Amino acid sequence: MSISGKLLATVNSDKNTGVRYTYDAMDRLIEVHPATYVSSTFYAPICQFLFGEIGGAIMGIADFYLKIKFKNYNIDEFTSIYQSFANEKIFRILDKESELNYLSIECKFDILIPSIVIVFENLHQHKNNIDSIETYGIITKFDFDTVEDFLRCVFYCNKDKLLSYYNQLGYFAIDADNYYKTRIKLRKYYKKLE
Repeated sequence: MSISGKLLATVNSDKNTGVRYTYDAMDRLIEVHPATYVSSTFYAPICQFLFGEIGGAIMGIADFYLKIKFKNYNIDEFTSIYQSFANEKIFRILDKESELNYLSIECKFDILIPSIVIVFENLHQHKNNIDSIETYGIITKFDFDTVEDFLRCVFYCNKDKLLSYYNQLGYFAIDADNYYKTRIKLRKYYKKLE
């Protein structure tokens, strides 16, 4: 898989393994990570950019998912993380299996950065029991030390779908000259990070 000539991932589909590549803002290769590719996970290849299904929920072009896999069964930790997402209106719980050690949530591209910050803060405190994160069919070990690293991973895994969303439906654009006046009118939709 590549974008603009940059190789994002290589996939060995018969073994469901691969390698994920990360670039800096100057398009220089900065990280190479082993990854597990799950071709049947959530998105059928032909509908990858349009629709997906997880836990019986239809996902649209504006959505991306995160599937959190835990290392060990710990009902208190699982419940704490589950509640942290259930209490936030920006997430939708897609499915959960505490006995099978995973939890899947849906997020929206329009609020990508706040979503990633909240997810990272909720998971990082339980880092020792988080095995991996799956998004867009790519499974990555949860070994992120900073929210920037986590954002970079989620962004690169979902970049094609995100750009397709912006190209097809547009992005949230407030006129720079009237930014503060318009933002005040929309303030009921803004929430501070805690």
